Amino acid sequence: MSEGRRVGVLAAAQVAGGIGAAVGIAAGSLLAAQVSGSRSSAGLAQTATVLGAALLAGPVLAATGYPGLTVVAVLPLGLTLWCLAGARSAGSPARRTSRRAPVD
Repeated sequence: MSEGRRVGVLAAAQVAGGIGAAVGIAAGSLLAAQVSGSRSSAGLAQTATVLGAALLAGPVLAATGYPGLTVVAVLPLGLTLWCLAGARSAGSPARRTSRRAPVD
């Protein structure tokens, strides 16, 4: 098998894997909404997938033995925690109150 053919097969496998992962996450969200009976919990499956990937990235890359990769793996985890903190503060009751003056 020539190198060009190998690259083509690997590229096609990457595309197919990406489509499969996206469909799996979407189906998981639909299933979570159906099982829980609440549309607001539909994002729970996607959130769990992202958090799981972020939490496992550091240990997996640390096991490879490349110290530079471990530093890079901490960045997604930090960004994930930052987004969660922002989502939590945006959903707090203090943020939902109106600061307008009462109308008489």
